[in-house]
Amino acid sequence: MSSADVLPSKRERLKRIVFACLPIYLDFLLVWTVVHLCSYFMGLGTEGYGITAVSALVALAQSKLELSPGVQLLEPAQVESAEGRRTWPNLLLGTLLILEGTKNLVRWTELEAVLPVYGLVDTSPLKILLLLAIGSLSIAAGILLLRFTRLGLALAAAMIVVDLGSIIVGWPLFSDAIAKVTIARRELQGLPVRPGEIEFMQTVMPAWLLVALALFMVLLTFARVRRA
Repeated sequence: MSSADVLPSKRERLKRIVFACLPIYLDFLLVWTVVHLCSYFMGLGTEGYGITAVSALVALAQSKLELSPGVQLLEPAQVESAEGRRTWPNLLLGTLLILEGTKNLVRWTELEAVLPVYGLVDTSPLKILLLLAIGSLSIAAGILLLRFTRLGLALAAAMIVVDLGSIIVGWPLFSDAIAKVTIARRELQGLPVRPGEIEFMQTVMPAWLLVALALFMVLLTFARVRRA
């Protein structure tokens, strides 16, 4: 095989791996959300690896039984890829939006519930509704991006504005919230808080949120809309 053939061969192998594994991961995220909420409402707790293990087994079973929603979500990307068009921005950003959406749908049940959402710290009904709405819109944006729609691009851009607004409004409250989360997590683990750990998280986490939004915005410019 000549050197000119090596790169296309590796690219095709990578595509096969992505389209084999990504549907299972998308299934896992959706199943994990349902299992997590069921476990919470049944009083079984949401910490530990049990929820992750059950969700992974269900996602694998869906794949084996050809009942995978993830496969259907990626059908447009497979068509685009087969025609030699760029798909990685939509695949990456769509998956990240679905991931973030599922996390928001359950965040009010976790230790991170104290993190501010538009200035709301306590887990009030309004905050829960906001998290559910933001999570649902994020998942919808991810699905539409995976389907290469113009609405997906618009909704993804709107989610950047929504997240940025929440960060700006809640900026003065992040330090106390991060300290509470860090202490609660260490208590759950039965471990003491490490020296400087809280201060480090208070410095890094808000800045990382802004950096992540900036990176997302840049990557969104590479996302495509499917040709009619």
